[in-house]
Amino acid sequence: MRARVALAALLLAGCHVEDTPALEDSIAQLRPMPECDPAVEVVDAERLALRPHRAVASLSATCSPGSPRVCKQMLLKRACELKADALMFDKHAGSGGQWQDPGYTLKPMSAHAFRWTD
Repeated sequence: MRARVALAALLLAGCHVEDTPALEDSIAQLRPMPECDPAVEVVDAERLALRPHRAVASLSATCSPGSPRVCKQMLLKRACELKADALMFDKHAGSGGQWQDPGYTLKPMSAHAFRWTD
């Protein structure tokens, strides 16, 4: 919270914060992962294949290169809203390139939400 207040104070004072989204994402990744009742299980393809399921949605999020946890938080929250039982993150960061690129651009992350059918 203090970091947000400090950022707002800088912006109001007329200071130019070149990469505000990156700063906000850095602050956001300090928050705990969203809780869901029942919990959304994060699975890989092998685990998904072991249980009957149906696809609920394909999801995507964008966040700063140094904050992939923020994207995961957004994707888990959306899966919870959709009442999904499981979420499988795509292995690739997406067409935006590697997460640790030195230049700033928002990076995509995608996942697929599923419901168990057994």
